[in-house]
Amino acid sequence: MDKEIKEALNKAREYLLKEQNEEGFWASTMKEPKGPEYLQKPIVITSQVIDALIHLELKNNNSINRAILYCYKERLEEIDIVELLAYQLSALSYSNAVFIKKKTKQLLNMSKLIPSLSHRSRIRSLHSKLWGITAR
Repeated sequence: MDKEIKEALNKAREYLLKEQNEEGFWASTMKEPKGPEYLQKPIVITSQVIDALIHLELKNNNSINRAILYCYKERLEEIDIVELLAYQLSALSYSNAVFIKKKTKQLLNMSKLIPSLSHRSRIRSLHSKLWGITAR
C-alpha cells in the first residue's frame, strides 16, 4: 500500500479514536447538519464509526467494544424509525457475545411489530447479510 494512503488511514484512525465519547459513542460535530435528523443520532454515527474502525484493522479493540456496548444499551422507542433499528443491528453484528446475540434476536422479533413489510424485510436482509443466518 502506498505510504501516503497508509498515513491518511492512520490519521483517520487516530481522529476517530480521539473523538469517541467517554460513554462509548460518537456524535455529530457538524454545526449545520445536512440530511434527515435521525442520521445525526449517536446510534447511527456510532454504528458507522464501528464499521470504519473494523475496516481500519485496529490492533486494540477496546474502543470498538465500548461502542458496541453503547449500542447494546441504547433503547429505541416504538416511535423511532426503522432505520435506527437497522443501524443498531449493524453495530451489534460485530460482537460474538451471547448476551448481545440475545438482544439482536429481541430486536428482530420487535421488527415483526413494524407495520411495513418492506421495512421488516430490510431489517431481516441486513441481519442475514451481516450474520449469514436468517432470524425466525
